[in-house]
Amino acid sequence: MRGHPRRPIVATLSALAFTAALSAQTPPRPTPRQAMDRALTPLREATAALSLTDDERTRVQDVSDRGEAWAAELVEAEHHRDLRTAQARGRRIAWLARVLRARVESMRAQAQSAQALTATVALRGVVAERRAARDRASEALVAAERQDGVSTRALATPDVDAGAAVAADATAGGAAR
Repeated sequence: MRGHPRRPIVATLSALAFTAALSAQTPPRPTPRQAMDRALTPLREATAALSLTDDERTRVQDVSDRGEAWAAELVEAEHHRDLRTAQARGRRIAWLARVLRARVESMRAQAQSAQALTATVALRGVVAERRAARDRASEALVAAERQDGVSTRALATPDVDAGAAVAADATAGGAAR
């Protein structure tokens, strides 16, 4: 070290030590896939909280696809150090998590409504059957109470023209006498 001055070497070694210490403190940069997974955390949490069935997963697949596309745009914006676009994509992904929850809750409410409607229709059918049974029992009771056993419901409807024909027969019969 006779030919080299000590100060530049010490300064260089100090700078290298500082850089090494600084790089040891900084976490390694995530891979694009890790960054996308981090960006999709709100959607993943919403999906886990809702305990989606396979049918529900299929029906909200478009939301998941849109989230992945926006996560890719977020990662690209971070790579280009476009903070505004990255934040906007992050907000959109959080918005998609709310959309996912709302859509699943809506689908579940519709399913419950359809079940309630089916139960109501079935109940109305039971009520109609019981009313018919009550009417038949009432008719049987009326028939049993009557001496002649003729049900009032079994009688023919009165013919309006028949009254005029009987009156005409009575007048014709009275004139013939």
